[in-house]
Amino acid sequence: MESVALSTPGYQHLKNIADHWKKVANVAIRNVGSWAGNLMLKHAHPEFPSDIWITLLGADCKVSLGDSTTSSTDEVDLRQFLKEDMARKVILNISFPPFMEDTYFYTYKITPRAVNAHAYINACIKMKVDVKNNFNIVESPTILFGGIHPEFINASKTEAYLRNKSLLDDQTINGALMVLGNEVIPEVQPQDASPQYRTSLTQALLYKSVVGILGDKVDGDFRSAGMGLERPLSSGRQDFDMNKDSWPVGEPIPKIESAAQVSGEAEYLNDVPYLPDEAHGAYVLSQYARANIKSVDATKALFIPGVIDFVTAEDIPGVNSFVAQAGPYPDPVFAKGEVRYAGQPIGMIVATSRDVAVTAAKLVK
Repeated sequence: MESVALSTPGYQHLKNIADHWKKVANVAIRNVGSWAGNLMLKHAHPEFPSDIWITLLGADCKVSLGDSTTSSTDEVDLRQFLKEDMARKVILNISFPPFMEDTYFYTYKITPRAVNAHAYINACIKMKVDVKNNFNIVESPTILFGGIHPEFINASKTEAYLRNKSLLDDQTINGALMVLGNEVIPEVQPQDASPQYRTSLTQALLYKSVVGILGDKVDGDFRSAGMGLERPLSSGRQDFDMNKDSWPVGEPIPKIESAAQVSGEAEYLNDVPYLPDEAHGAYVLSQYARANIKSVDATKALFIPGVIDFVTAEDIPGVNSFVAQAGPYPDPVFAKGEVRYAGQPIGMIVATSRDVAVTAAKLVK
């Protein structure tokens, strides 16, 4: 996509889209996922603020769909795609039309983190501007926002307000920001930022795109508002002295089992297949430190299907200690009469599966 943007006239905007898509999820997810899968998520959940969908919509792309029932193909725009019945259909490809000269295209994603986060607001703003004629907007601009509510796509009133107006007119810009503020009414959701903040973001992004278009026409004190913030590759280094005279004490040595672990050769408990009639245990831990044990009630836990037994210190034959010859300071397997620290094992639920054992252990009081 980036190579096409650099080499093909009319497709410079693909660089913006490629940069935007690098902010979606993370590298690992992008390596196993697909843009078509992301579009299907948006199709199933219209409230999902899909970066893929909004950037493709802003670029006037069309999706080609294959119908297995009729063996036919059909091309639809991104809006119509959300209304399509996708039963027995598959996304085949997507087409990008070239942009006319003097078309400015910006995409934005405002998130709580740089990666692995849905957008508070994502946006796509496209304007065809007659630079030689007082920076007049030719026809209507395209102003798209995601993260407002499922039905909101275009800031249509703001688009109509800006139609054929000059971006050099301060009153025009202030009026557009006011219209946008009244037009955008974000949905209230517990997981989202406040509606007031998200509304202010839409205004800030529109202003940012206008400053970006005007470039040197903007006063130097405000020009940086139109620039994108580049996040450089972070790195760190720590130097410290080593006293080799004390070696082997303090000598850095590789962890013995590290090679097997990082290569995937090491076998962990979850890698071992279950054996026939295998039992699983889950500790019942004390929630208090330095407390006396008055009673332990496992009645509810023992009624759960799959629970075999509940064992305590009373069930241990011999010494209740991990070390048989512990002397005066035993390390008890289970607390008896008194717990010495929070998290000390009081007993163990034994069950036919790990999930049952863990669930039952939570019911012991």
